[in-house]
Amino acid sequence: KEPKRAEVTVFTHQDFRGLGLGTRLLKGVLHYGCKELHLDRVSIHVDNTDSLQREALEQVGFRAVDLNHAFNAEMEMERPSNCAKCKEDRCVIFGKGLP
Repeated sequence: KEPKRAEVTVFTHQDFRGLGLGTRLLKGVLHYGCKELHLDRVSIHVDNTDSLQREALEQVGFRAVDLNHAFNAEMEMERPSNCAKCKEDRCVIFGKGLP
């Protein structure tokens, strides 16, 4: 069986950055991908110069795919699914049920 994968992109208007809205939206998308789409892996591309964005993605489980990304303007990050550990609508990764 081939793993089910998806790529996600999240944009937050500059007036609303730093409020945690992008992270909250991403968590909801990841939860939906896990529970409803049964994804095995999710990937996202980020600006290699935006360390705050990379750190936020790492906090929700994303890791760099290519460790030689230092010379690229864009970096790919992936996050494996942890659905097998979840119970019903509660996500063990995020600690509570999400929409």
